[in-house]
Amino acid sequence: MDNRVTTDLIQLDLSNAFDTLSIKILIEKLTRAGICGPLLVWLTRFLHGRSQQVLYGCSCSVASAVSSGVPQGSVLGPTLFLLYVNDMPRSDNCLLVQYADDTSIVAPVSSPADSNCLQLYLMEIEKWTQAQHLQISATKSGVIRFTNSRKSDSPCYTVAGSPLAVSDSMCILGVTLTKNLDFSAHVAGVVSKARRTLGFITRVTKPCGPEALRSLYTALVLPTLEYCSAIWSPAQQHLRERLESVQRRATRIIWSRSSGAADVSYNARLRALEWRPLGQRRRTSRVRAVCRLLDGSLAGSHLASVVRVSKRTGQPEPLRGRTTRHSESFIPAAIKDFLTIPLNARNPLPASNDESRELCRLFSHQVASDTS
Repeated sequence: MDNRVTTDLIQLDLSNAFDTLSIKILIEKLTRAGICGPLLVWLTRFLHGRSQQVLYGCSCSVASAVSSGVPQGSVLGPTLFLLYVNDMPRSDNCLLVQYADDTSIVAPVSSPADSNCLQLYLMEIEKWTQAQHLQISATKSGVIRFTNSRKSDSPCYTVAGSPLAVSDSMCILGVTLTKNLDFSAHVAGVVSKARRTLGFITRVTKPCGPEALRSLYTALVLPTLEYCSAIWSPAQQHLRERLESVQRRATRIIWSRSSGAADVSYNARLRALEWRPLGQRRRTSRVRAVCRLLDGSLAGSHLASVVRVSKRTGQPEPLRGRTTRHSESFIPAAIKDFLTIPLNARNPLPASNDESRELCRLFSHQVASDTS
């Protein structure tokens, strides 16, 4: 969007993918991947000869044979599924993003020809899924167009002859994306869920001490507020305040249960609880992600190519954009924060997880002292 290029994202739903894949085809793919001998025999026996039945009370249904799919809930199941879909067709003009059975296609569409190329790629994937005994659900799949333009044609793509639904927002791996990449809708959903959870644990911990509420907040509410926050951390002050209001309320309740004294400031409550503001935590999370890109922990990630290291300075180059939204987005903002760490601490760049963790601790203390 910073380059004023319209981009389409198509989310494909593979219907019951874990249950419908062909065991015969999976064994063939394992063989082509170089798996042989006793391990292949063990995996074959692991997949074949399974049965399932329903137990309700003291009654049990007749067992039925399972002739397809990978065992649900097993450790090996997701790994075997990834091996099964690893040869899904790729395209030079489109980015295929896969996570388990979640499949998304991202492509720039600056002309009708680009849309036609994307449609042809969809047809290629559809043909591949049919050969693999998988099926794309057109009704559960969808497309969203990212653009800065207020007047943009609606994307039109089909799967199995059925048009894909066009959305103004789409949830990808738990993060809500909108067509203008404004995370206000995602923040609203996060705040709503976090407030409901906080209200619930506040009620159920009334007979307990403040430590019970504190522990449950850390275990249940904080992960909701921080899931993928490095990606969607908002630049708008009013969105930051909405997120912080949840923790503000939690500290007020814990403080009242702890001392029963008059209320004190939010910062004083944070110091007493040894907590940090959510905004500081999100900034540290962003820096941690950049460190992992630099130390090789995320080697092969598409984001690794975005972070460019200067040959002259040996440090990440700042990313400048045409728009404020781009400048305050994940990678540009994270690099900007990373470069505030003293040079003697970040030069040379982190080369291991331990060095990255140490840099993050240093940045966290630095941000805390800057805002105190």
